[in-house]
Amino acid sequence: MKIHIEYKKSLIFAVMRLLRGFGIVGLMLVINTYTVYSQNSDCQNILVKAKELFVNGEFDAVIGLYENKLNNCRFSKEEQLELYKITSSSYFEIDEIESGNDIMRKFLRRSPSYIANPNFDPVSFARAFNTFRVYPKFAIGMNVGVCHDRILVSKIYQVSDSINYKNNYQSGFLPTFHFYMKWYPFHFMSLSTGVGIVTHSYTKLYTGNHSMSMYMTENYSSVNVPIIVSLMPYKTRKFTPAFYFGVYQNAGAGAEYNATMKVNDSKEQTLTYDFKAELTDSYRNLDHNGILLGTSMSYKFGSIELFADYRYSHQFKQLSTEVLYPSLEMPVNLSILTDEFKLDYMEFTIGIQINILHSVSLIR
Repeated sequence: MKIHIEYKKSLIFAVMRLLRGFGIVGLMLVINTYTVYSQNSDCQNILVKAKELFVNGEFDAVIGLYENKLNNCRFSKEEQLELYKITSSSYFEIDEIESGNDIMRKFLRRSPSYIANPNFDPVSFARAFNTFRVYPKFAIGMNVGVCHDRILVSKIYQVSDSINYKNNYQSGFLPTFHFYMKWYPFHFMSLSTGVGIVTHSYTKLYTGNHSMSMYMTENYSSVNVPIIVSLMPYKTRKFTPAFYFGVYQNAGAGAEYNATMKVNDSKEQTLTYDFKAELTDSYRNLDHNGILLGTSMSYKFGSIELFADYRYSHQFKQLSTEVLYPSLEMPVNLSILTDEFKLDYMEFTIGIQINILHSVSLIR
């Protein structure tokens, strides 16, 4: 019985100590909350006072409140911007231009997309605002569009004298996509890299004796990894033209071939053979690298840029393909060695870019 009573007493003491501990923590939280609320309330009152002093033209008093009190307060974004606005304007009004410029930089870093309105903003603020430019420092973006191939043939393999291999390649427009990251070491230059998917398709017509003709089409997609240097010698607040150059690597490509042959038989009827699934073997150096050139025009609103882009990519290495056909119930068995060529291509895209970090520069 004695043990049971002592156990109950120890349990009660433990609960009382726990409640006492929670009471101290709770008291500290209440005190801290009250302190923060009290400080915020004081800051709000001082900010209201600073606005009144600014309206009354007491600029030195506004600066004094900022340096001694308001600089250490925590405000919402709108309140902070309002504070920066009246403080920088007060500095400009008393000809402390450098101090005003420092506050203006803080304002623009906090709100890089802000556009000064002389009808609502202080005159000195709007005048100084036009001497600054906000430039992106880091951005991410994506663009989508179409790709059009340009085949530059350097060598034709004449397998049979009875077949004409000299017809030009024809290409359509296929989808392309890019995702990139961009860094601006200078406001007039950027470095970017990323990854994209580029698709190609081109067709060549072979003609021969006995009214035979065959279209051979090659389709493939590849992963495209570029490294690009962009130059932007001229910018406005809204529009930015750019010119760029770089190198690229196409990798991971896999080709799909489709050949359609038409032959007139003894009765002058046209027989059509479509052997997309019957191609048995091929060699293709699809993974290649090259250089690229391009230009773009972007329109900026806030931290977002919309742009249109044109890019021309030129391959370094020559490509060639050998395609073997199986023995089918056809008039002839075929083995075709295609041309050596360079696969150049043009891309027409539109895209969106999000500027994440910014820098602020003073222009004269």
